[in-house]
Amino acid sequence: MARIAEIIKDIPVVYGQCDVVVDSETSVQEVFHQMVSQGAETVGVRTDESDQPILLNRDQLLRALADDVEGLQEMLNRIQKEVTESADERINLLQQTTAPVVVATAQKFEQALKVMMEGLIILDTRGRIELANPAAREMLGLEKQADLETVGQILDQLGFRALMTFSGQSAGQTNGQFRIKSGSASLLDVRWSVLNSDWGQMLGWVLTIRNITNEVAAEATKSEFIAAISHELRTPLTGIQNSVSNIMAGVTGKINDKTRQYLEMMDNDCHRFADLINDLLDIAKLEAGNMPITQKVMSMGSLVQNVSQEFEETAKSAGITLTCEVETDVCPVYADVKRIRQVLTNLLRNAIQYTPVGGAVTISVHDRGSDIVTEVADTGVGISLELQKQIFTKFYQVARQAGPGSKGSGLGLAICKGIIAVHGGTLWLESQSEHGSRFFFSLPKIDVSRILQRHIDIVIAANQQRHFRMGILLVTFEMSEKSDVPLRQAAGKIIAELLTQSRFFMASDMDIALQTGDNEMVFIINDCGRQTFESVRHKIEMNLLNFVKKHFIGIPIVPMLGMSLWPQDGADKNGLETAARKGLAPLLAG
Repeated sequence: MARIAEIIKDIPVVYGQCDVVVDSETSVQEVFHQMVSQGAETVGVRTDESDQPILLNRDQLLRALADDVEGLQEMLNRIQKEVTESADERINLLQQTTAPVVVATAQKFEQALKVMMEGLIILDTRGRIELANPAAREMLGLEKQADLETVGQILDQLGFRALMTFSGQSAGQTNGQFRIKSGSASLLDVRWSVLNSDWGQMLGWVLTIRNITNEVAAEATKSEFIAAISHELRTPLTGIQNSVSNIMAGVTGKINDKTRQYLEMMDNDCHRFADLINDLLDIAKLEAGNMPITQKVMSMGSLVQNVSQEFEETAKSAGITLTCEVETDVCPVYADVKRIRQVLTNLLRNAIQYTPVGGAVTISVHDRGSDIVTEVADTGVGISLELQKQIFTKFYQVARQAGPGSKGSGLGLAICKGIIAVHGGTLWLESQSEHGSRFFFSLPKIDVSRILQRHIDIVIAANQQRHFRMGILLVTFEMSEKSDVPLRQAAGKIIAELLTQSRFFMASDMDIALQTGDNEMVFIINDCGRQTFESVRHKIEMNLLNFVKKHFIGIPIVPMLGMSLWPQDGADKNGLETAARKGLAPLLAG
């Protein structure tokens, strides 16, 4: 802003006295502000050349301010022009410099999409196709030149867009993976992810497709080969084991101590070899999806306690404290007892093997939401985060030493994970190096009443159009919390025998036998009259009494039998089990 001294140069000088006097270095704006605030018409400007101030009026100051503003505007216009010209020159230079780079980058990206072996599809926020490379079109069974609309139609037919939208909106997922067969009968592995901006705004989805038909076929062939070889190895191995056992038993004559020592080593190696073959067969069955699973209602608490007792001596010999912790009233699960025992045995054996002398191993069972979770914890060497990524892969072992040893095949955890997955559960690990490990596996809870009711409802619904009858036979043993172990084990063996022989009791293929607890089972007899039902009941009673008399004569165990018929006995179909339970009575030998 101009000073008042600059105005004095260009106007006639008049000296005089006034109320407002300012210094010549004061800005014109400040002088005008003082005049207005004091209501003065003139202002005096003090200079070094005169003792009297130079007088200026308002009009002179206003003209000076207007000239000053005009000058400032011209200066701003000049600066703006210079800046604009400079910016244009720089933009033109930048465009000339970067245009070839941008074009080259776009061409590289376009060419990369064309030569990619994997399919790539990009969708906007509405699920509309924005980009699809030739590989994606080809994997979907289309021509490489097919338009995006056709690609979208194929995605809808295969359910891609619906699945991604549902997963993202209902479950809050940002990525996912699934497998599906295309129109050309190829097996596709599809992975999708949500695209978000740096500010978290959703931009769409990116979807990658990979043809895994050949990989799956190769894996299946490999599994079949392993299974075939394992079966072929088992036969001669069995012969070797039998021969060694016979020699050690003295069938071929007396043997000296040195020979016995070698034979014992051969016998141990045969057992290790047999375990390896069994593991190979199990992993082949799991990978082929045909591992036989015989599920029944079982108590994880009882199984954990039994397995823990089996390992007590092993842990004691290794100088390790083994503890078993089972919550009371743990809900039963529907599982294959033999396979779950295999999982527990493997986890406990590993825990003891990798825990030093003086350490501790704890096996426990917990009720968590909709699952029953079993945990095997140890105070051993632990597993680092890097190794945890590989711990469940085939043939991998922690700190495996070179050469022969007793560390096994490295298939145990892979088999365990597969067995639990077949049961609808999950196996996972929590560990730190040198701080022990905790292995968990979950199994879904089962409501036995719902299983029974569902079966009853299905059967009755299928026979509503004709006269139909159904009967329930409930076999159980009264047990108290103080019942000793032999009594409980006897009841469990009797139930297991009944379950094994149940096919001989049934009147038709529609009948089922279901173990509903450690010491209880139910027979459901479909489409039966009173005579047929009584015949089945009689067979069960006779088999039950004979088995108890033959094997448990010294144990005070009394079977309980209850039955209910629908609709003859007037029991409501939704209360068949309840009616049978109310009619429970001791079954005594005549």
